[in-house]
Amino acid sequence: MKQHLWIGLLSLATLANGCVNKKAPPPSIEFRPVAVNNFAKTWTVNLGMAEGAKPTNIYVFDNLIIVYADDNTAHVVNRQSGELKYIHPLPKDAGDLHAPSVIQDRIVYPASSTLKVYSVRTGALLNEVNYPFAMRTGGTGNGPNYYVGAHFPNGGRLVAIDLTRKTSLNRWEVMTVASIRSAPILYGGIIYMAAEDGKVYAITEERGAVWARDDTFVGAFRTANDILGDIRVDETAVYVPSRDTKLVALNRSSGKIIWQYFAGVALESGPTSTNDTVYIHVKDQGLTAINKLTGEYNRKPRWSKPNAEKFLADDDKYTYVLLSSGQVAALDKATGEQKFLSTRNDLTQFGVNTKDGLVYATDNAGNLLQVKPVVKQGIVGELVLDVRPLEIAGR
Repeated sequence: MKQHLWIGLLSLATLANGCVNKKAPPPSIEFRPVAVNNFAKTWTVNLGMAEGAKPTNIYVFDNLIIVYADDNTAHVVNRQSGELKYIHPLPKDAGDLHAPSVIQDRIVYPASSTLKVYSVRTGALLNEVNYPFAMRTGGTGNGPNYYVGAHFPNGGRLVAIDLTRKTSLNRWEVMTVASIRSAPILYGGIIYMAAEDGKVYAITEERGAVWARDDTFVGAFRTANDILGDIRVDETAVYVPSRDTKLVALNRSSGKIIWQYFAGVALESGPTSTNDTVYIHVKDQGLTAINKLTGEYNRKPRWSKPNAEKFLADDDKYTYVLLSSGQVAALDKATGEQKFLSTRNDLTQFGVNTKDGLVYATDNAGNLLQVKPVVKQGIVGELVLDVRPLEIAGR
């Protein structure tokens, strides 16, 4: 008996020595079938935030999730596995932080006067440059080329930056005169951008005017009032919100209107587009859904949800939104009717995911959660949001 006990202790010691310097396994999760019309957690990760730090923004990319925290750090997570990959220090004392970009093997973090560039593959700092102008927006790019809206003493400009340069010398600039608040978007080799004065531009990566009839960059389209929210570009159109109360869908090649939506009030936030729908928040009307593929020239909305503050994700059947109560609701994508609703309202930040139906959120403990809506039988996972019964949620 003593010999068996001694052998057992030696075996445990050997196992313990083999685990030195290895990460402890994650806590086991009880996975079980989840009822239809519910939310199941597919993974959760502790973001490793400093004591007292809180998440401020969640950005969803194809393969990564980037979470900003109020202590000037960015927490990079693998979107498929939920693995925390890197914690990046962001520019400090460099003015406002803007949305990051993931451009091939680079993560770009823009602040008012500084860019920091990190490697996606290794997480290492590749470059940090201070600039003599104020970056006003997040950026867009391809390879080493990065395009960002900036403000100079004599007005706004679109600036092309070479991310490999160690100096603040720019590749080129396009003057817009008016300031830029809307982040530019590179799509199909064309940079689309909008200035506050309502002018919308389409520019090649070599600084050629696409919509203009000459090289003066006067733009082929102009709204009747200011553009304050981000524009959106996808395979179908360029979507432009304006304080003139209209959301217009422009042809990407010509800049001509495909369709327009009259909101009746000034539009100051940007739209979000998915495979068949454009969503935009309208003051006093809430989140509004518009069919982007079919309909009349003067589009009518599918629905508006007054207490929906933010689009989170959608799939073929439902649109998932954040309500003013802090709860997550599943709305019928075609009618806007509320189908099921979480009772939990303690999640702190939510990301906007246009890629699939997954919901991303953080909690007070500094965890990031990936949540899968359960819309058909046979899904196995961990129940996470504690959904109200359907008959109650629909009221």
